[in-house]
Amino acid sequence: MLNANELGAVFAYADSPYLIVSAEAAYPIVAANAAASNWSHFDADKLIHESRVAGPAKFADLLGLPETRLVDLFGQVISTLQAIKIKVEPPRLPDNDLPVNECASVLEIFPLITNNQVTYLVLKVFLADKILPEPSASEIAHIHLPETQQSLAVIFDSLANVIFVLDVEAPDLYKFSYVNRAFQVTTGLPVSKVVGSYVQEIIPEPSLSLVLEKYHEAITKRKQVSWQEVSEYPAGQKTGEVLVEPVFDAQGNCLRLVGMVHDITERKEIEVNQMRLTQDLYQHNRDLEQFTYIVSHNLRAPLANALGLVRHLPNMPTTTELYQQYLSHLITSIEKLDTILKDVTQILSVRDRQNIDHYEAVVLAEVCEQAKQDLAPELGACGGHLHIAVAPDFIVHGSRVYLYSIFHNLISNAIKYRSLNRVLEINITTINTTPEEKTIQFSDNGLGFDMNKYENDVFKLYKRFHHNSSIEGRGVGLFLVKTHVEALGGNITVKSTLNAGTTFTINFKSRA
Repeated sequence: MLNANELGAVFAYADSPYLIVSAEAAYPIVAANAAASNWSHFDADKLIHESRVAGPAKFADLLGLPETRLVDLFGQVISTLQAIKIKVEPPRLPDNDLPVNECASVLEIFPLITNNQVTYLVLKVFLADKILPEPSASEIAHIHLPETQQSLAVIFDSLANVIFVLDVEAPDLYKFSYVNRAFQVTTGLPVSKVVGSYVQEIIPEPSLSLVLEKYHEAITKRKQVSWQEVSEYPAGQKTGEVLVEPVFDAQGNCLRLVGMVHDITERKEIEVNQMRLTQDLYQHNRDLEQFTYIVSHNLRAPLANALGLVRHLPNMPTTTELYQQYLSHLITSIEKLDTILKDVTQILSVRDRQNIDHYEAVVLAEVCEQAKQDLAPELGACGGHLHIAVAPDFIVHGSRVYLYSIFHNLISNAIKYRSLNRVLEINITTINTTPEEKTIQFSDNGLGFDMNKYENDVFKLYKRFHHNSSIEGRGVGLFLVKTHVEALGGNITVKSTLNAGTTFTINFKSRA
């Protein structure tokens, strides 16, 4: 039989109030979980102390029962070895977790039996689905749970937390002798497979090494040990708060370990998502600040030129050569303004659609071939070659329009910034592809650029690294590539060597 500390650990994370009462004559409370403390507005230590001083009187008051009535119930459970449940009416307390005026509360008492003798009583308080009639004394003996629910194992099976017991057969050799139903629900491993198996057969690495270390610590330090653990099981990756208590015999030998796992996978996922959202928000704010500054900076020059020219033109004879020059400059400034506004419109249209409602299965090879065909005249004019080494069944879940834009811009960029000293070679390949992640590489042997100077500016708006006036471009293409990739939930990195070429690596997380 487990001791009071072990029983308290088992029920520690249960949502309902649980108390463990010794079956001794005075019925002292030996353990209470956090839910019981919240419900009673007494911390566990105070509840335990009060019961040692005054017996079950304080808890009887909290339940709205006479002390003699509660003692009678304890006696009924001990004498019949049957669990019972009864309606109670706790007095209303500020912020009481059980709204007793709206729904009945139920006290359930389980016997924990060793060698046909009750050693502890487990008390649980919960809300009833409907009002239960108060049973008479003669009826109480007949109000009990089925025979199969009299054991400790059945009580454990009613808990959401994972409970397990390990037999210690030798140093660092532990065999599962019991797991509750929550173990199977949480891990996806059948109880029949786990019970009788050694820890090494059930818990995978790298978690196993940590688990064995903690088991050893609990035994050598002869105390309860807790830790946080992440493991891969058939039911998926699980994160749990684990607590283990060693049980020793009279000679001081550790007979078994009793453990409990509180599944915090969902909480951890929420924390990770919140962190990701915070990082995304921070990055979006930085991008917006940069975008606003760059656009306003690029708008200022042509706008100032246009305003200056407009002020002078009315005072100039229209037939003079200077007037025609001013007019030509004015048209150029307005065309620049128009180009910048078109860029802004295009960029904002992508940002507005970043939350794509529908992800389609896109055959990447088809998208690359389409971009290749559309740029065939430019590719042919420079004598370049584009090699697409992408399997026909390589699928990316996303927007076909966005994927086309990504590769159209990358190919166009490679053609623009090719080296005149060698034939342009472009390669599109897939690497390190797993079911969880799709990785694509785009490389060329073009002009390249100095990574030490420009690494942080590659994907910024209106940034150019080659100032040859014969090469058209405004520094928008790579900005759009990065925006499209991120809109699809991916990321893009770049490596480049001056006068040797550039490689872009794109990663997409797989989507169902």
